[in-house]
Amino acid sequence: MTPRFSASATLLALLTLSGFSACTRDDTNQTNAMLFVSNYGDDTVSVLDPETGRERAIIEVGESPLGLDVRYEPKPAVAVANSTGNQITLIDPVRLSIAGRIPAGKGPTDVAFSRDGTKLHSTSPYDRTVDTFSVADGQRVGEPIELSGGKPTRILLSPDGTRLFVLVTALEGQVAVIDTNERKVLKTIPVGPYPKDITMLPDGSRVFASSFDFDKVTAIDGATLEIVATYEMGTGEGLLAHPRKPLLYAMTAGFNEVNVFDYEKRETVAVLELGEWPTRSAITPDGRFLFLVHEDSDNVVKVDTSTNEMVQRMAVGKNPGDALFVRPLGG
Repeated sequence: MTPRFSASATLLALLTLSGFSACTRDDTNQTNAMLFVSNYGDDTVSVLDPETGRERAIIEVGESPLGLDVRYEPKPAVAVANSTGNQITLIDPVRLSIAGRIPAGKGPTDVAFSRDGTKLHSTSPYDRTVDTFSVADGQRVGEPIELSGGKPTRILLSPDGTRLFVLVTALEGQVAVIDTNERKVLKTIPVGPYPKDITMLPDGSRVFASSFDFDKVTAIDGATLEIVATYEMGTGEGLLAHPRKPLLYAMTAGFNEVNVFDYEKRETVAVLELGEWPTRSAITPDGRFLFLVHEDSDNVVKVDTSTNEMVQRMAVGKNPGDALFVRPLGG
């Protein structure tokens, strides 16, 4: 999915727990786990119960939502990158309503909270920068970090919060590693032409980036920042790593397939055909269930990763582009 840039934007920090409410809402058992799905085509976020598939809310968030992230402390919040609205929308995941808006750079596509939850990082492909904002007041923290090698798209934060791994899309694609304390690029790592997605093991020991044009995935050591392996496999719009098994899930959208690849054995172990144009998706922290987002089918398919079989198909909004699993928030 290529973001469409629009000059119009609502650049107003609201940062309160009032504001727009969900269009539809199920108020029962608000502390269960939730699945947030950004619907690029109708400017909404769907909130689903990942156990039952029941729709809990449809939240109007503004122009062309894409990337998502969650913080649990100091107060739960979900951030959504409004890719043509030049802003980031904050959602209160308890009330399921808009909690605030933060002005961002041009065409933000992905977001990542700092480990303490006080700051929010965002990629701006049209500015070719990574920006950081204070969640409390929406103000920019420091100067934008410029990335001259191409357009920054996806972003991941290391488990200790000291490094940002930024996917830079270009003919000579790369992963740029940023020191979050010094706010500078430590290293750029070549990963092949026009990379589409990036994923990380929970302990940060491996980072994987997919090259769309080369049908290749590059594995990077999260500590040394050296390339440790490359895998020839079908790739596409999304890439996920299983948190407990040596498996990669590559959403090969052009073929309406999901390639399940064992990177220790270096072989494809399954091909899933469950919907049209699978794109950025989500997996539970224990790896038990995979939630496949299908952009052209307007649905999410829940898959049991032990059998690679569909458990449930869940309808969402128009042209879903990303998904985020949010653990139970407590009482």
